[in-house]
Amino acid sequence: MANPLEDHRGARATILVVDDNEQNRHLAEACLVSFGYDVVLASDGLQALQRFAATPIDLVLLDVQMPHMDGFETCRRLRALPRGERAPIIFLTAFGETEAYARAVDARADDFLMKPIQRTELQIRVRSLLRLKALEHELLESNALIREQRDALFQAQESRRELSAMIVHDLKNPLSAAAMNGQWLLDVAPLQGEHREAMFDLLQACGSMHRLVMDLLDVERSDSGKLVPNLSEVAPTELFERCIRELRARAREANHPITASVADDVPTIHADLELLVRTLGNLMENAMKYAPGGSDVRLESRRHGDSHVRFLVRDRGPGIPPEKRSRIFEPYARLDRDSELHARESRGLGLAFCRRAIEAHGGRLWIEDDEPVGTAFCIELPIAAPLSA
Repeated sequence: MANPLEDHRGARATILVVDDNEQNRHLAEACLVSFGYDVVLASDGLQALQRFAATPIDLVLLDVQMPHMDGFETCRRLRALPRGERAPIIFLTAFGETEAYARAVDARADDFLMKPIQRTELQIRVRSLLRLKALEHELLESNALIREQRDALFQAQESRRELSAMIVHDLKNPLSAAAMNGQWLLDVAPLQGEHREAMFDLLQACGSMHRLVMDLLDVERSDSGKLVPNLSEVAPTELFERCIRELRARAREANHPITASVADDVPTIHADLELLVRTLGNLMENAMKYAPGGSDVRLESRRHGDSHVRFLVRDRGPGIPPEKRSRIFEPYARLDRDSELHARESRGLGLAFCRRAIEAHGGRLWIEDDEPVGTAFCIELPIAAPLSA
């Protein structure tokens, strides 16, 4: 708690009394010393400026009527000195005119005391302004500490992000090597039965890890504003064929037939084919994970108005409550699991990547209920390239 008798260093507060009348100066000094303050005296404005510059002053009592330089001009010059901006200044005046108050406000004084000085009023005004000054100093120190801690936190987060991105990036090469060698063995070695299944499972795991690595890298790029689509003309039929080809083995293993339909009026769009393949692939894998065995996963594309195309990934799995549909796209979000409905949950970055990839195209991704049962992930993309591309 701020002590009104002390400055921010814990020393006794020092008050500068400026008055051309010697009796008034010593009267104010006697009162202030009895209150527990140190006092510095000045007989005119010039001497006040010199005293203020030479001594750490916590508050100024300033007479208005002085020869050569009146209190208003002295106040303005005090404010221009180092430390003068925050020093409380109380005018001492025998005038009660409105003009004096207006000029004091213009000179940026903090308060007024009428002569002759009343001891109790002087004590209250000085103590209040010193307490406010001490609290202001504490606030400034707290803000400086918060800024310092914030900067340190940002620096630590940036270092961690850079390290994470470097590690994830370096994982791509050994994963690619493992997948290539596994595929080579699968193609040339006489693997049969369980051995062939084990190698197939290894390749599936490598593929999943590679997608995770790419999702991590792209979410990081999105956070730093560097996820920029490499646009080209993309035909929806070509997009769907790529998605089905890459997930055919996974769909067969999970017993989920994939069907695709593209409306006749759907045009080619300007998009990043690889990003869209990974986006739809993530959504299809999510559908396979939660749809009942033997049920199909459906890809659909249709035109929406004159400027957009919609893609849908439909499944017959448990729905997602409306209040939780936005959270499922957050990185590492996990929804409360319902034992009866087997509600979906997102434990990784796949769905977070999907939303960011679509938004990088100037599009949007959301969830709807499918009829009569299931979930539909809906993507809307502009047909033409976004202006920022």
